[in-house]
Amino acid sequence: MNKIFRKYYLDVNIYNLALSMVFGYFYGFLIGFLIFCTIGTWIGILNFRFIKNQEYYMYQNLGISKAKLIQKVCIINFLIALPFLILLFFIK
Repeated sequence: MNKIFRKYYLDVNIYNLALSMVFGYFYGFLIGFLIFCTIGTWIGILNFRFIKNQEYYMYQNLGISKAKLIQKVCIINFLIALPFLILLFFIK
């Protein structure tokens, strides 16, 4: 993960974490974690698009497409969530 992608990843997941923490506080850790793994990523991407849409031009100028950025974020969040979901499956 290079420095440029790391910035995008953190910018997207800041919104994702905020949403997940709110849901986790009101509905429990499991729901918050499921939000982080699923819909939170897409909400983070949409928030980035509305708030920092001009930054996509910077990534495009550096040779990184929007689709590639979104794909990497989804894959990394899935890989982070996978061990916890497997553990959760075997606990219950």
